[in-house]
Amino acid sequence: MKTRITERLEIENPILCAGMGFVAVPELIAAVSNAGGLGLLATAVLTPDEVRESVREIRKRTDKPFGANVTLQFETAEDNARVLLEERVPVINVSLGFSPWIVEQTHAYGGKILSTVTNLRHAHSAQSKGADGLIVTGHEAGGHGGDATSLVVIPLIAEGVDIPVIAAGGFGDGRGLAAAIVLGAEGISMGTRLALSKESPMHGRVKDLALGMSELDTVYTDSIDGQGTRFLKTERVLAMDQSMSVFEALRSIPKVKRALRLTWLEVLAAGLRAGPDIRKALGQAQIAGDTYEGLNSGDYELGIVPGGQIVGAINEELSCEQIISETVSDAERILRSRADDTLEDAMERRNAVEPRAASR
Repeated sequence: MKTRITERLEIENPILCAGMGFVAVPELIAAVSNAGGLGLLATAVLTPDEVRESVREIRKRTDKPFGANVTLQFETAEDNARVLLEERVPVINVSLGFSPWIVEQTHAYGGKILSTVTNLRHAHSAQSKGADGLIVTGHEAGGHGGDATSLVVIPLIAEGVDIPVIAAGGFGDGRGLAAAIVLGAEGISMGTRLALSKESPMHGRVKDLALGMSELDTVYTDSIDGQGTRFLKTERVLAMDQSMSVFEALRSIPKVKRALRLTWLEVLAAGLRAGPDIRKALGQAQIAGDTYEGLNSGDYELGIVPGGQIVGAINEELSCEQIISETVSDAERILRSRADDTLEDAMERRNAVEPRAASR
């Protein structure tokens, strides 16, 4: 399936893997890119040396285009971005902010910039500052999503900008890709679906939990770090949503130290640098530490697991190759069949199905 985004990013299929912390690691990124999509390495939880090592590991595993995410509100963002630029990573995805110097230096070697946005104002701003495409994230998404749903925000932004739009939040199969195309997007980003792939490092115990969940089994809360974030519904997440205290966040610091491979001196230095923003910093630390516990150790009783509402439509662990090829082929079939339909044909088919459904 060819769209403006496949041409711009030089990929075969209009499907991206979201840059999910502790999940979007070299093995998963390479598997997505080898399947014709575009994997985005998550760098927020890596040191600069680990970013360089990960980029080189990806290149050992694939000769296809790939990208990396830079979450600009994280303390390591600038140093990690410089490594990506030195390594000439083909696509850099900036989120939770925008940095013109990253755009300028990426474009200097022919790389592309994707900006993650959640509303039209931010979309206009990213376009005016040089973004080559937008990942538009709706309310349904796992992790940090927007307040507007994908059904509303994607066509709104697609119509309001000139650069290609990639739809994120609630997409996990061919029906979703077909719907995104109809809404004006030129591709989709899948997080939860690819986090539940065979190549994903997510702990098997968490995969088993997620594969048994419904679309109602997520929680969207801003009680942890002040930003709306969606998690799989567990007793731990519900308790944090009800009462997120500074003391509770402080208790998570050892988890953060373990997750980010920090020394106690580095932990103390980070706290001092936070200054008046210490509460926000503790919230980010809480998410990082508890997410590591949930995703990597499988301990979702003490940890937390970001996940989108699309989890309710996923009931099988497949390879990235299967997920991407089936998503594209199903979307093409759906779009072809709908293009051949008249409104009368569609209504006749619907009316023929409804009596049988009612008789059951």
